[in-house]
Amino acid sequence: KQLRSMYSDDLLSSRIFSTEVGVRPAEPCSVSVAATHQLLTNIFEHICITLIGDPHFHHASGSTVTDRDLQVLERCNQDNIKALEDIVGVDKNGNEIHQARSQTERELRSAGDLWAEHILENAKAYIMSFVYVVATVTSGFPLISAVAKACGLSGSEGYFYIIRFLDALIYFWLPQINITIIRLFQGRNLRHRMVGRCVVIGDVPWVAQSAEAFLSKIFACSYSIAGLNVLSGNPADHLVHRHTHRVVRGSLLVCGRPDGRLPALTSLEASTCLSVNQASSIQSMGGTCESITIGHNKSKLPLSHKAIYLKSHRPLFLSEKILDNMDADESARREMEQSKEDEKKKFSLSRLFGIPSRAERHADFMDMAKSRKATTVRSSASLMGAY
Repeated sequence: KQLRSMYSDDLLSSRIFSTEVGVRPAEPCSVSVAATHQLLTNIFEHICITLIGDPHFHHASGSTVTDRDLQVLERCNQDNIKALEDIVGVDKNGNEIHQARSQTERELRSAGDLWAEHILENAKAYIMSFVYVVATVTSGFPLISAVAKACGLSGSEGYFYIIRFLDALIYFWLPQINITIIRLFQGRNLRHRMVGRCVVIGDVPWVAQSAEAFLSKIFACSYSIAGLNVLSGNPADHLVHRHTHRVVRGSLLVCGRPDGRLPALTSLEASTCLSVNQASSIQSMGGTCESITIGHNKSKLPLSHKAIYLKSHRPLFLSEKILDNMDADESARREMEQSKEDEKKKFSLSRLFGIPSRAERHADFMDMAKSRKATTVRSSASLMGAY
């Protein structure tokens, strides 16, 4: 009954999440895990409201939850919707959001398009090889033979075997040649191995395992030539010990980066960054894995390929606000010192025409920077040192 109602017009009549890959009775949970997480949050909020509203229940349960705690939780729950809108590029009503707000969605899709080209290059090279073999065998003119005939060398017995030998080498190396042509045309890394790809997902266990289940069952429906091996691990625990020894040129690593701006997550972010750097430092012939980090820190790891920044919609915690003010003051102070040094070296034309100098503009900027996020980008090591 539930399977039949899954495709009905009424969304609330179904309790089944579909990944559009067909019905699989033994399918592991993936999308439904995120829905369960949200449902448990709502259940927790309902229990808190019951405990806070009844003094008897509040005393009997020994609860320490206050109205303020519940307000903060609900605000974060509502702000999470705005964060999801930036990620998917569509608002809660299904309308496409403004292009300026969908920067996160564009970055994610750009990274996904690049990895899709990595995975599909074997299929494209297979099609190109098929076209070349059929065209040359049917016409009787392989590439080198056709060039030799155009140059008038086809009738020479001295070049006959050399021409055939070169044509044979092209047939033998044709898949690799086609893959190289595709990578040159698309501007992708030439050092990656010309084999099937492997994706490693690094995050907390429930996120990594859900993403692994979702991605693996999607590619279970693909053609064998476009297959993909999916692995997962916890970058703060066993990712290094279980997967980094398998890193080869062209391995794909995507890792969730904790928000190290919070003191409770600073050491966790440092451990995650260490795992990604260790995996990315394994090189062969100048190539390594292609790693991408996703998180709230704008600081890109030096060995990673790309860092995708997720905007923060929740209010700043006290530790974040203090650190933000420190960075804003430090940035403004450095700008003012640099401006003073410039004015000592040469005469400022801006003063001659009555235009505010650079130092005066940054003096006004100091107070303004305190009320918004500072422009300073801190690495995980810098965050640990600051806290």
